[in-house]
Amino acid sequence: ARVVGTTHGPSPAGHAPRRGHRADEVRSTRAVDPAPRTGEDEDVSSYVAPPPGDLSGDPYAPFRPRWGTAVAYTAAVVILAGCTFVALVATGPGTDSGWNKAATIGVGAFCALILWRLGQVRATVTPERLTVHNIVFTRRLEWAEVLSVRFGPGDPWVRLDLSDGKALAVMGIQRADGARRSENEAARLAALVQALGEAPEG
Repeated sequence: ARVVGTTHGPSPAGHAPRRGHRADEVRSTRAVDPAPRTGEDEDVSSYVAPPPGDLSGDPYAPFRPRWGTAVAYTAAVVILAGCTFVALVATGPGTDSGWNKAATIGVGAFCALILWRLGQVRATVTPERLTVHNIVFTRRLEWAEVLSVRFGPGDPWVRLDLSDGKALAVMGIQRADGARRSENEAARLAALVQALGEAPEG
């Protein structure tokens, strides 16, 4: 995906942009030129533009890491099963204590819970809103709240610039899935922001 700035601007014919575009309208979204930026915000290389052609597949498909999800779920099962096995079959001083057995299983369950939450990270999209599920928090955004999409060469996941001046990580798009896949997913999100992120006038 070509990396430039993504901005919200007026519609070509002076009409107010419409929200809730159909999927075929999102697929035909084109890249736009970056808005001038100054000072510390002049990090143009991290801003993502929509792809210069049509989007393939379903533009509203969830954004979900491929390898991160599989690794997290597998590790959760292995750790919980391992701790349970050790608690039940270990022998030696103190191993016959019910408290020690419960504590060992509890540690495994806690680690499995964290890994399960890690496997749940994703971003779901509809024509009305974007919902970002990260490890701890879930945030629901109207498209007009998202100003731009960033994904610099050293970024582990996508970041959104929001209208309240804050940034939000989207861990559902991770560079660990490979440069091509992660950048294509970032470009798809940028296309959705451009197509659906305009607040109606009036």
